[in-house]
Amino acid sequence: PSIEVPLPIGLDQTVRFYRAIGAHFNVAARLEKALRPMRAALAPVQEAFRERARGRRIALGLRMHNDFRAEMLAYGGLPEASALGEMGFDVTLIIQGPVEEQARFKELLREYSCPVPHLVVPHPWHLAPLLKKGGFDVAIMPEHCLEEAQKAGLPLVVSRELAPLLSGVPHNLALLEELMAPSGPHTGAAAP
Repeated sequence: PSIEVPLPIGLDQTVRFYRAIGAHFNVAARLEKALRPMRAALAPVQEAFRERARGRRIALGLRMHNDFRAEMLAYGGLPEASALGEMGFDVTLIIQGPVEEQARFKELLREYSCPVPHLVVPHPWHLAPLLKKGGFDVAIMPEHCLEEAQKAGLPLVVSRELAPLLSGVPHNLALLEELMAPSGPHTGAAAP
């Protein structure tokens, strides 16, 4: 059988991932017991981070390169948007594609139940003005967008660098904390 699960990036999606598996194999109670101490340890750390991240704006790039990884095909790149929202950021999707297709992108986001605002950009070399105008604090996009992020004065986290599962939560918070710090990386630096 095939079990549909969320991509386990971030605390909430990871817990839902394990719960779906636990329910399928009829071990939900045992799995919940195993998850409880890890969630109890991570929840306050994430909540403290949420307070620091509140009001920070992230531009999350979608459709900016050909990607045949299963999670990109199955989830359209949106699990990172959910995880970033859970961390307290205001996320805007920057979707590469024909501007005249805006209505189609809006419909796809509605199908994915993704209430995140979005902008459409026809080419990566049109990113810098859009990023500047958007007042973003960080860009999460493919590495080839680094120059455009630098022109806009933004640090860049390379797409797909957020780590999965519960063990990935501290990694993700530390990565983004470094970018938010006043003495963080130089503007336009690509984080690993």
